[in-house]
Amino acid sequence: MPDIFGYTRNKPTAVFSADKATMNITGAKGNTKMVQGWNITYRQELQEMYEVGSPDLYWVRGHPIGNGTIQRVVGSGDVLLFGTDAYNICSTNGGVDIDIAMAPGVCGGTNQAAASKGVTLKMTGCVVTQFGINVTVQDIKITSEIAWRFAGLEVQDT
Repeated sequence: MPDIFGYTRNKPTAVFSADKATMNITGAKGNTKMVQGWNITYRQELQEMYEVGSPDLYWVRGHPIGNGTIQRVVGSGDVLLFGTDAYNICSTNGGVDIDIAMAPGVCGGTNQAAASKGVTLKMTGCVVTQFGINVTVQDIKITSEIAWRFAGLEVQDT
């Protein structure tokens, strides 16, 4: 039977949770436990081409590139978070790798069958492009935002 918005929906079959997510940064410095949020985007350039007098459409595929940001509360450890290879684009190591592992969702009691699979995101060739610090009197905390570009992205079920 449809709900008030006209949707017919089954009961939830999986649980997703970020409670046990971990982040591993190659060459990381300091404490990464105060991450408040992160965002990544991986895109490929795509250009349309047309032929005069024809309805045909052609795709020209470009190179993929990724962007990421992380927001965190500056705690104990190095405020820069990443090792020097992430800030120096001329580094012989080609940046750093970042793995973000999201553990399966967790249900209490006997409802363990509803837990989903986890996922790991692996970014390679990460180079920091922006670093910012924010201090507000109201919050009484120091936060930082770091932005990076990355060359490749792998997504793996765990």
